[in-house]
Amino acid sequence: MWRVACWMYCRKVIRGGRLASIHAYWVNRQLAKMCHANAPRAWVGGLYLHEAKNYVWTDGTEMDYQNWSRGEPNLLAKEFCIEMFGNGKWNDLPCKVKQAYICEYRLP
Repeated sequence: MWRVACWMYCRKVIRGGRLASIHAYWVNRQLAKMCHANAPRAWVGGLYLHEAKNYVWTDGTEMDYQNWSRGEPNLLAKEFCIEMFGNGKWNDLPCKVKQAYICEYRLP
């Protein structure tokens, strides 16, 4: 699964790294600017949990901010992972799709 490889890379580069979690509008806006400048879309750390029947961040935190594109999430064709577009909107997509990704790290 491509997205797992992205997550592992984030962890490998800096201990404790992970795919980005987004908890506020201003964070979403900054990441969208990065995404728009470097790739048309990128993975972020959102994941659909079947047991909870809801999306959560892979760092275990609650999804307290959302910016879905119109009609999303729709979970079509096993779309359990979240990508961000350059405009900051989110889409659910199958986790096996190869594309850019955004890592986050805690600063010392």
